[in-house]
Amino acid sequence: MIKIFSGTEISAFALERLLIEEGIIPMVKNNIQSGLLAGFGTADSTVDVFIKKFDLVKANPILQKFNSTF
Repeated sequence: MIKIFSGTEISAFALERLLIEEGIIPMVKNNIQSGLLAGFGTADSTVDVFIKKFDLVKANPILQKFNSTF
């Protein structure tokens, strides 16, 4: 798995939706929710999106369009 995005929760979920629409299944690591569920806050207020390395070529056009929009 490789990290392709790190940012706000809203942006990460928008990217996740775009990837899924193209048949790429991402993994979303929500550091914000993880800290809250464990009962403590977190200084790391980002959400990370990962994909499998072999999906990177297919994801590149999506990432370029996403990065120009957000």
